[in-house]
Amino acid sequence: GASTLTGSVNARLNAVQTGLQSQITANGSAIISVQDVNSSQATQITALGTRTGIAESNITNLQSTTSAQAITISSLNTRVGSAESSIIN
Repeated sequence: GASTLTGSVNARLNAVQTGLQSQITANGSAIISVQDVNSSQATQITALGTRTGIAESNITNLQSTTSAQAITISSLNTRVGSAESSIIN
């Protein structure tokens, strides 16, 4: 029967086609949304990588500074020990 005839095969096929087209449109929108989220997350991951690199650099600098200070303190301890020994003598 004609697609305008309720219950005809053509009418049912048109209904299925309309439903599928709606689903395709909804899926397309969902895909675009997921792509937007992925893009945003990629940007955030890149920024986080940059911040992590900066933090690692700061930690390395802090380790170098701490090591230098430990050497200075050790040297100072030696000098104070030597001075103390001289004072006692």
